[in-house]
Amino acid sequence: MTEGLRFASVWTHELKFRRARKYLKKLEIEVERWVHDGGYSIRVDPDPEPPTYLVWAKNIRRPPDSIALLVGDCLYNARAALEYIAHELGDVGAGGEMTAEQSKNSTFPIIGDKDGKGFTGRGPDLFEVAAKQHLSTVTPDARAAIKRLQPFYEGDIWDYNDLWTLNSLARLDRHRFPHFGAVRSERIELDRSCSRNIKIERIDHFRGAIEPDLEDRADLARVVAHPASPNEKMDMHFTNGLAITFATDETIPAAEGEEVLWVMRSIVRGVGNALKELRPFLSETP
Repeated sequence: MTEGLRFASVWTHELKFRRARKYLKKLEIEVERWVHDGGYSIRVDPDPEPPTYLVWAKNIRRPPDSIALLVGDCLYNARAALEYIAHELGDVGAGGEMTAEQSKNSTFPIIGDKDGKGFTGRGPDLFEVAAKQHLSTVTPDARAAIKRLQPFYEGDIWDYNDLWTLNSLARLDRHRFPHFGAVRSERIELDRSCSRNIKIERIDHFRGAIEPDLEDRADLARVVAHPASPNEKMDMHFTNGLAITFATDETIPAAEGEEVLWVMRSIVRGVGNALKELRPFLSETP
């Protein structure tokens, strides 16, 4: 085995995957900061018909560029982890090290079920063409395992596969920042740290997306609430009213309108599962 397969007693694909998870953790912090501290503020106003109150968000700000950068860093390293393990498997299959030409062509194919002319059912054939070029020295068993991980195995919902979403978002990020929207989270919560003397009868959430670049307020919910002690003042505060979503103009079905953290966690989990499936085909472990 060549030294290129591992670094500091760790497989290089694992180093890249750890990096992806590190950026995911940083992304979670940035998104939570926008949701809970700075992205908007929440007001509670009496509705015309007591005991109903309107909960709404104001001063909605577009997500900061730091979120787009962290999404891109996470995508890059998650995709690279797959490329690295494909290269490692190619070296193993070559008996130690691929030739320069084989190394140059090595890549981890991510194949959907539609060809360039719009015909479906093309996944298996497209994979065989890609594998012949990009997995030329990978052993038959390892190549079969990579094939089983392909999006086209999902049938009609192949474009919702985590690896397909990863590949599509990573391709988009290579050309421009991903665009974001926001959606009423339908999970507004009573902020118990500063709410007092309250008992909630019902919360009716509003639904729908908003565009932070165009809208600076959004109604979130109507709340039916009563003071626990009628003779005392009731203080009611809420949190978690909005969530950041991807806006891809419907070109990436699994990401369009979905919460950024949900999509990115799913991608990282999907890559982790793929790496776990492929590690047994490496001839040694550090």
